[in-house]
Amino acid sequence: MFECSDNSIIVYKLATTSHRHARIRLRSLLGGGDRLLFARKLIQSECVIISQMLKIYIDESGDLGTGGRYFVIGALCTEDGKRIRNVIKKHCAKHGIDELKNYGMTFTHKQEIAQKFKKEVDHKIGYVCVDKTKIQSPYLRADQNLLFNYAFSYLAQQLILNAKQDVRFVIDNRNQKVGSKNSLSEYIRIKAYTEWGFTYNIQTEYLDSKADRLIQAADFIAGNCYQRYHHNKSHIYNILKPEISIKFPNSQFGR
Repeated sequence: MFECSDNSIIVYKLATTSHRHARIRLRSLLGGGDRLLFARKLIQSECVIISQMLKIYIDESGDLGTGGRYFVIGALCTEDGKRIRNVIKKHCAKHGIDELKNYGMTFTHKQEIAQKFKKEVDHKIGYVCVDKTKIQSPYLRADQNLLFNYAFSYLAQQLILNAKQDVRFVIDNRNQKVGSKNSLSEYIRIKAYTEWGFTYNIQTEYLDSKADRLIQAADFIAGNCYQRYHHNKSHIYNILKPEISIKFPNSQFGR
């Protein structure tokens, strides 16, 4: 991963501009000549590596406790996500709200957002739905944190299955289902490196959904996938058409 000191940030900004004064300052930092050309090529190649990191935004809907039968973990998978960010940003500005929240959103607004999501091609949608009434393991029933991690691992595996790049999971830090932030990160890393054959770097980051539009998108995805099972409302779900759909436990789900 490319790490920037203060000088290297300056070098990056100067190397990517054609302004005469910027080029003069860059030469003074690097000495000009071949070193200047090499630095520009190196920075450009490193920026390509950074931009190609796969980011997976995660949120959940439902309750892992006694409330309701189903629990959903939704995901938005993207390298950039700029177009989805813009969809949410414009929607929030249009309706005078700070954050996109699926809960309480009108059907018309949900339909509008889902249709705009589907028009964009810079992302993939996935989810895992847990039927809590069919969990046989007493250990999973007794430990919500363990159940969350275990169910999420099925989704994570499918999301990174064909990824030939570093991956970062970005999760709403208000997620009450994960008792230890480190436990999920370590669990997924162990699974990926020992069972899935994954050989790239895996990072996990927790952010406030208010500060990240793509976590808000994950909330929208999780909420409407949950509605598909909890209330049998499929209209928005059918517009979204998730590419990855996992039912857990698969053999007994929904019976």
